[in-house]
Amino acid sequence: MKKILIAYYADEKENIQTLAYNIHQYTNSDIYAIKTIDNYSKDYCRRMKQAKKELDKQIYPYLKDNIDISQYDILFLGYPIWWGTYPSAIASFLKDTNPYHQTIIPFSNESCLGHSTTDLKKMCPFNEVLPGLGIKSEYIEHSCIYIQDWLKRLELN
Repeated sequence: MKKILIAYYADEKENIQTLAYNIHQYTNSDIYAIKTIDNYSKDYCRRMKQAKKELDKQIYPYLKDNIDISQYDILFLGYPIWWGTYPSAIASFLKDTNPYHQTIIPFSNESCLGHSTTDLKKMCPFNEVLPGLGIKSEYIEHSCIYIQDWLKRLELN
């Protein structure tokens, strides 16, 4: 049986955590919250300004802790979409953990993953990146049916 990790990044206004735990219900997986040392502003405009600066200048925020992911075969990676892609905290996580052999499967609280899947493939060229799941925030509470269908299509077994 393949070993699965669900790693997600979310600030307090986003409900990626709920989506991560909903996916966790249907996978025999471990779960890990990616946290930055410095929190982003609670003000949306300031948070997006900081996120844009990090993206443009390739600034990778420091993480509070780290995890050894070498034991996992599959990495579900959850994040909000900021400026069309994943937040810099996800880039920090990928640089710190070096997911060399894991299959990466993205998910987000946006209906579209933007260009984050393409960006994941660029950042992790040796990894297989499978089709992700994007669910609008207002549907996450009732996301189980979407998750079950998505997991069946992924054929992880």
